Parts: sequence; C-alpha cells; structure tokens
Amino acid sequence: MKILVIDGYGGHRGPDLTGVGDRFSSDQTLIRIMNGGTNMPAFGSTLSSQELDYLVTFLASRKSQHAD
Repeated sequence: MKILVIDGYGGHRGPDLTGVGDRFSSDQTLIRIMNGGTNMPAFGSTLSSQELDYLVTFLASRKSQHAD
C-alpha cells in the first residue's frame, strides 16, 4: 500500500508529495487535479475554483531543498 506523505506526514494512500513542485508545473498539477490520473479520481467538479487555486499553490510550493 502506498502512503501519501508530505514532509514526513501523511495518510495511507497516494504518492509522496514532498517534492511535487519539482516534478509538475502549476498547470500540470491543475490538470491532474481536475481530470484525475492513474489511480486518482477527478476533482474538477468537486472543488471550487478558489479551492483549486489554493491547492495548486500549496502543491507548487512543495519543492525539494537543494543545497547550493
């Protein structure tokens, strides 16, 4: 069973979203949330545009910490 994790916290289903902002652009994230994806339901008709905006902004901020 996969565990949904963000920075070490999470539940029991879904991918590790810790560095999701490195893997997907905001547009790609929005499309995935609205239309669903592999093993993920579509939430386009469930969330308001403001909720979608908040969620995409939050996920886009989840970037790996790179040491320079």
